[in-house]
Amino acid sequence: MASRIMHFAIANELQKQVNIKDPQRFCLGILLPDAYVHSIQAATDSHLKYTVADGQKKTYRLQWFRETYAQQLQNDDLYLGYYLHLIQDMVFRRFVYDMHNWDPYPQGNIERLHNDYKLLNDYLVKQYTLCNTLRVPDDVHKEALFSIYPFDLPQLQTDFAADFEPYCEGEIFFFTHKMADEYIAMATQHCIAEMQALQAGGFTFDEEQWAWDKNPPKKLLKDLLRKGR
Repeated sequence: MASRIMHFAIANELQKQVNIKDPQRFCLGILLPDAYVHSIQAATDSHLKYTVADGQKKTYRLQWFRETYAQQLQNDDLYLGYYLHLIQDMVFRRFVYDMHNWDPYPQGNIERLHNDYKLLNDYLVKQYTLCNTLRVPDDVHKEALFSIYPFDLPQLQTDFAADFEPYCEGEIFFFTHKMADEYIAMATQHCIAEMQALQAGGFTFDEEQWAWDKNPPKKLLKDLLRKGR
């Protein structure tokens, strides 16, 4: 999934191109699905993940979110931001797995990718003129979104502040500056199209069409078996 700073950069680009009434609530919503409580199954619950295609694929419950929070999606940028985070992660999966053939299975690759994220933060902050404007209202825990997941907002604030601090350990392994810019531009345009569709009473993202394989592709399975993993 995309990093916090990538999500935040997309939020920043969206504010330049479309009318966002409440930027602070919008940006909080964009980041909220990643406010993990590390003691519980984070991404599955906060991203509304479930299986389709007889359990062979995974996706996010976009339709459920649209129906459950239909009024809020039209009137509250917190909920719109949350929904668009899910869209951005779907685009990210297609971008890295299908367009750039990302292979997460070799030992250490996930950690190397996460280190790429940290190395990219300084570039993205400068490239998209970002600053830490994250604000958490005192009563936000009363929002209906908190029935989905018990978000750890203090930890989110701590982690997000750290994203703006200098980091220079190691070198870029896979996710380059160019890839980050391409992904942000692509996700921004998908979000704009979805926002326009929502305003017209429709949608562009079908959760099953954007579903991804639950199990590794056959080629990866063969490689894993050959290597004895």
